[in-house]
Amino acid sequence: MLMFALFVTIQARPLLAAEVTGLYESDVTVSSRDDQRELQQAFGTAMRAVLLKLTGRDDTNSNPVIARALSSPQSYVEAWAYNSVSPDDPFAQPGEAAQIKLHVTFFQAGVQQLLNEAGVAVWPPNRPDTLLWVAVQDELGERYQATALPEQGGDLVAAVEAAAAARGVPVLHPLQDFADLRALPLEQLWNLDVNALRIASSRYQSESILALRVFRSLSGDVIGKAVYVFRDRVLEFEALESPLQPFIEGSVDLVAESLASYYAILLSGAGNGSEEDVRLKVEGVGSASDYAGLLGYLNGLAVVSGVQVLGAQGATLELQLDTGGQSRQLVESIALDRRLTSLGDVTRNGAQVQLYYRWSPQP
Repeated sequence: MLMFALFVTIQARPLLAAEVTGLYESDVTVSSRDDQRELQQAFGTAMRAVLLKLTGRDDTNSNPVIARALSSPQSYVEAWAYNSVSPDDPFAQPGEAAQIKLHVTFFQAGVQQLLNEAGVAVWPPNRPDTLLWVAVQDELGERYQATALPEQGGDLVAAVEAAAAARGVPVLHPLQDFADLRALPLEQLWNLDVNALRIASSRYQSESILALRVFRSLSGDVIGKAVYVFRDRVLEFEALESPLQPFIEGSVDLVAESLASYYAILLSGAGNGSEEDVRLKVEGVGSASDYAGLLGYLNGLAVVSGVQVLGAQGATLELQLDTGGQSRQLVESIALDRRLTSLGDVTRNGAQVQLYYRWSPQP
């Protein structure tokens, strides 16, 4: 089981987040509606795509348990359907004919059990938004921000969005208003100035920031550099004379792997008899509706496998949560939502972890 140290002074701040849907679904392009061999191959392709979204890692398939399951993916398929669609891939060629797409839905419980047996951590669907900044220099030497000039940089932004969607990464675009331009001038963005990126991104309450610098050559290849900032971490990725797609995918991988490693939970870790005793004291529970809402919210967190009410005093409720020793992930999961507001630092006394919050139900 993975264990994480929880220090007295740690307190996760509320962040912008999104509930990612369709994690157990995928679309695969096929050439025929009648080829059973191709259908089975497409099931494997779709399952790999689902595993990528669920784990944020492209090396999940190398796990021996996962690799065996991928040899017979049809046993995890709940439903599938064929559709004819016009190509919308940002890398599709102009005038490309309509394609046949196979839409595959997998059994959530079966896939979760597989990942549990493989000991692979799952990234819950509530995920922080990643703020995207893109600076481009074209063949003539003109520089611009891609999100500010969609007629010039729209294909590049669409490519990032497609790669992010394939990994279950929610993307947020800056407003590109006067405040943004003043906080992050084009020259600082082109230089990938980390301090300037942090300052400009603070208005969006974003601690997950991806900045790209792209030079487009006459050959159609790019010279690119990506900088990913998450809290105190700074990661980089570069490509020299590379097609656009590998550079974009490598850049987004920085985001997916970093966030998944931070927020993912071991399903086998929940309810495994860990000696960690998590106590949650919540103010603002003044009605039966508040009580039901709070319990429903806590039971809906992927990291929580059990909730026990220890007592109540006025509008304050004290609970004991079973997180399987993953209390850090609990604190971070709560920070991605606005319904619980922290009233103090997390404290630990031996095996007991104490959390203090106020309940603010959504309207």
